[in-house]
Amino acid sequence: MRRTEKKFDAVAMMRSIRDRISAEIEGMTLEEELQTLKGEAATRYHAFAELQTDYVRLREVHARVEAELESTTLERDGARALLAEERAKTFELVQELESVKRLVPRPQPDQPPA
Repeated sequence: MRRTEKKFDAVAMMRSIRDRISAEIEGMTLEEELQTLKGEAATRYHAFAELQTDYVRLREVHARVEAELESTTLERDGARALLAEERAKTFELVQELESVKRLVPRPQPDQPPA
């Protein structure tokens, strides 16, 4: 069995984040470090809130599209049912016309129409 290559490595990602933050706060006082970390947390919080809002909007759009698709499908199915009914009625009318034609005698070429 062939092993697939990992595309996402959580440990490597966490280490890279830790190293980036360590490089940014190196040489700062504790108060400066705390302010920097608070600022990053606030920025991430706002980004997360925006993502949540976008997610809610996408869910609403998805629900509208699904409803429209369902409505279109129902309309199409209804049109198909009506078409089938009309075909059945037409077939019945043709059958009835054929039976009436059999009952009515055809005029002979030498006889004038009645």
